[in-house]
Amino acid sequence: MLKKTCHLIIILTLSGCSLAPDYEKPETVIDHPVELKTGSTTDRYSFHDLFAADKPLLDLLEHALNNNYDLQQAMQRVIAARASTMSSVFDLVPGVKLSSSKSTSMSSGTNLITGATIQSKTENYQSAVGVDSYEVDIWGKKINQVQALKYDGLNYESVAAALHLTLMSDLASNWYETLYMIKVWHLLNDKKNKLDQIQKKLNALEDAGQIDVVIMSKFLRGRASDDSNLRNLQREIINRIHKLEFLSGYRSPWLNTSDWQKISGNYQVPSLPQRITSEVIFNRPDVIAAEMKIKSANGSIGAARAAFLPVFNLYASAWHTSDDFGHILSNLSENWTFTPSIVLPVFNWPKNYANLNYARSQQVITVIEYRKTVAQALMDIQDATNNLAGYQHLYSAAGAEVAQHRENFVKLDARYAAGYADLYGYYEAVDLAFTAEMELESNRQQMMAYTVTLLKAIGG
Repeated sequence: MLKKTCHLIIILTLSGCSLAPDYEKPETVIDHPVELKTGSTTDRYSFHDLFAADKPLLDLLEHALNNNYDLQQAMQRVIAARASTMSSVFDLVPGVKLSSSKSTSMSSGTNLITGATIQSKTENYQSAVGVDSYEVDIWGKKINQVQALKYDGLNYESVAAALHLTLMSDLASNWYETLYMIKVWHLLNDKKNKLDQIQKKLNALEDAGQIDVVIMSKFLRGRASDDSNLRNLQREIINRIHKLEFLSGYRSPWLNTSDWQKISGNYQVPSLPQRITSEVIFNRPDVIAAEMKIKSANGSIGAARAAFLPVFNLYASAWHTSDDFGHILSNLSENWTFTPSIVLPVFNWPKNYANLNYARSQQVITVIEYRKTVAQALMDIQDATNNLAGYQHLYSAAGAEVAQHRENFVKLDARYAAGYADLYGYYEAVDLAFTAEMELESNRQQMMAYTVTLLKAIGG
């Protein structure tokens, strides 16, 4: 009989239905694919290529994947979600209790003939096995709860992937912005050395009374501004290095607060040859996470619907008493009870109705969040593509301007050496040339920043 009971429980459990709504992908602004960037359909550039081409940056990323606090928290949430799902899965299996006990009794009496005291010791062993109030999941309430937890876990996995992507983006952005600052710092130092030479000659002319006071004041004001920029830039470089160390939990031997002055700050901005369409948005981790939230909400609706229906509980037990411990588990089929019951949740209907409305509203919220996430992703790619194209044009124009300034400066330098140009005009030429160089580096840095932003926007 016990075997039949177990078979009945398993059959009823596996025959449970699901009242959860079927998942339907919500309509979004990109239901019809849109081309966001023209390019090659075969060549593709990704974060992997960016980090692989820069070994010190790759070294920083490898340490960051192990040491970053946000990523560690995200992975622990994934582990916790998986454990919670497995716990709910085991709730589908009846909890079988097995118990055994030993009873010892002593009785005494008097022999009516001899008057002697007679003592009698009795020992027996008892065993019992049973299922206490197992709720049969006919309506799929537990299964829907398990499904909801499963998709919650997948949501956490996608959130962890999004954090991974954000970490790569933050590392690359801060890395190349720091290199840009170091490059500008070197340019300002080169300019400072040039100005030191000019100032010596201006001081000599001032002592001889051969220079206008206004010209000298303009020079000193510009010089003070450059010195202030140099100090502020050095402070900001150190702060950026500290941020890189915080993100990675690692002090890079290549870029650190002690030796950063030895780095040139040069880097190449990669080109993104691939054609980009709106279809890449559906592969972004944040979009996948939003989709998992909808599926989890559907499972919650199924569980809320099942709460309106009757609950079937089973209670079963079998026991045996033996004088011999070796036979404690034998003949359990001789003494048993089987008690099915049904509970109608009539008085819980108002509460269950409120729970169902709450589950439905949460599902609507997740659909709205999904559409918003897709729309945000589309805007991210469009903005990054537009800004990148704009700075590519500015960089090209700035490069031509720098080339012209360099050519003009060579000519002016020769004229000044020959005595055909005044000292202040020479100073202005130096100032213009270095300003153009720094503007060129600024445009290069913006190109790199929007390249990283675009890589993140398309999912890495």
